[in-house]
Amino acid sequence: MFGEERGNALLCQRQDDRSIQAYAWFTAPEHFIRDAGVDWADSQKVKEWLLEKFEGWSEGQKDLIRKADGDMTPRPLHMLPVGLKWPSRKGLTVIGDAAHLMTPFAGEGVNLALTDAMVLAQEIVKSPHDLDRAVQAYEKEMFPRATESQQRTWHSLQSRFAPGAIAEFQNRIAKMIDRLGLDRKKYILTDIGNIEKT
Repeated sequence: MFGEERGNALLCQRQDDRSIQAYAWFTAPEHFIRDAGVDWADSQKVKEWLLEKFEGWSEGQKDLIRKADGDMTPRPLHMLPVGLKWPSRKGLTVIGDAAHLMTPFAGEGVNLALTDAMVLAQEIVKSPHDLDRAVQAYEKEMFPRATESQQRTWHSLQSRFAPGAIAEFQNRIAKMIDRLGLDRKKYILTDIGNIEKT
């Protein structure tokens, strides 16, 4: 559930114990967690603060905040610039988030990290006595692959929080439904902000 006009989102994930893990996402300045004046250890105060942040959302959606139990843990998300590269360094390389840190909005991070490890290992096996050549070959393969995933992640992040994002997201879903040859009437695309219960 996205609220682009205020840069907010509520995302939920069903857990294997049938509980729901809810995430309240929003755009904020870099040092927000430190400077917000919220006691993050006090779950009730955090809920009150979040309810203000999500003012204007439906009561059903805000129930995800009200009924939350357990710890409320603020986590900043960071992303390296799309397409970031560096000159190869003798005796050194990085993989995973160290090479291409990105937000989770495209679900690419773990796959990239595992592929990094696999490609680097393959290059080391090819050149066990020339690790610098192995690193250069790995980086040459990794940079364009990472850039593609970073771009997808950046686009996905923007499709949730940028002005006009909801309409663009609905359009992407509609195109996907059409591409799959499905009946749009079965997949209603609507602003759920005004829907209390279905």
